[in-house]
Amino acid sequence: MPKFETITSPELKKIKAIEDRYAELKKKHPDNPLFKTEFSKDVPKDYVSVYRTVPEKYIDEVGRHGLKPNQEILTDIEMVNQKLGWLLKYKECNKIFNKFAPKGFSRGNVVYAFPDQYGWFGWRKDEKNSITIEIKLDPKNVLVVNAAFWNQAFPYPNSEKSIVANAKEYWGSAVPLTEFRKEEWDEWEGRLPEVLIPFKVNTKFLKVVKE
Repeated sequence: MPKFETITSPELKKIKAIEDRYAELKKKHPDNPLFKTEFSKDVPKDYVSVYRTVPEKYIDEVGRHGLKPNQEILTDIEMVNQKLGWLLKYKECNKIFNKFAPKGFSRGNVVYAFPDQYGWFGWRKDEKNSITIEIKLDPKNVLVVNAAFWNQAFPYPNSEKSIVANAKEYWGSAVPLTEFRKEEWDEWEGRLPEVLIPFKVNTKFLKVVKE
C-alpha cells in the first residue's frame, strides 16, 4: 500500500493562519489586482519569480501603478534609518556606488527584490505588517549582487575610500539572474543576494504571496 504523510495539527493551524491572513488582506483591499490566484497566460513561460516585501500601507499604490525604480516604499528598517537621520548618508553612499555601476544600472534607481520568497534566508519575514509580492520577469535583464558590501558601507561612518572599495566589490559580485539560478545556495553562504531590477514592473507581473 502507498504511504501517506499525515499533516499534524500544528501544520494545519499554520495553513489555516496563512489562508485567514490572505483572506483578511484581500477583504481589506478588494479592488487590488495583486490578489489573484495565478498570473495571466500571456506572462512568458520562461519568466522566473523573484520576491519583494512591501509594507501593507503601500500595497494599493503598487496595485495601481506597479513597482517603479526609486519608488518611495520604505520598509520598517528603512523607516528607522530615516528617523535616525541616515537618509543623507544613504544618498551619499548611493552617489559613490553609482560611479562604478554597469551601464543601465544604479544602486538607487532600481526595484529591489530577493531571489527567494523569504529574503536573506528568512530575515525579511521578521518585518511586521509586510506583504510579500511575487514578481515575474526575464532573468536575463536583471542582476544579482552581494548586498553585504552595501551593508559594510552604510550606515557605518566609513571613509570615502572604504565606501569606494565596497562599491567596487559590490558591482564586482554582480551576475545575471540566469547565472545565479545555476548556482547552489551554499555557494552564497555568508553573502546576501539582492536582485536589481532597472525597470518598472507592471501589475500584470505582480502577485501577492500567501504566507
